[in-house]
Amino acid sequence: MGDREDGEEFAQADEETLVMFAAQAALVIANDRTHREERRARADLETLVNTSPVGVAVFDAKTGEMASFNREILRNVDGLREEGQPAEDLLGPVTCVRGDGGRFH
Repeated sequence: MGDREDGEEFAQADEETLVMFAAQAALVIANDRTHREERRARADLETLVNTSPVGVAVFDAKTGEMASFNREILRNVDGLREEGQPAEDLLGPVTCVRGDGGRFH
């Protein structure tokens, strides 16, 4: 901060306003960093799943719906599918067991 244009000293209210803006700027920077780290982790996981030499399917833990799968899953079920049939149709009857023992179909 420099001097005021009118030559007066800064008041307590000026300092409080500056502190508020600095706190908001710090919050924006922290949120951006968190968002960037989340995107990087998501990209790393996607790369791991897509390059895995085994079939990997990712399911939504709440709904049991398949969220994504890798190419190896497609290769594994390709011979079982009818022409034009999505791979998800063959994975529908799969029962998934979570780490806590909970199951979903």
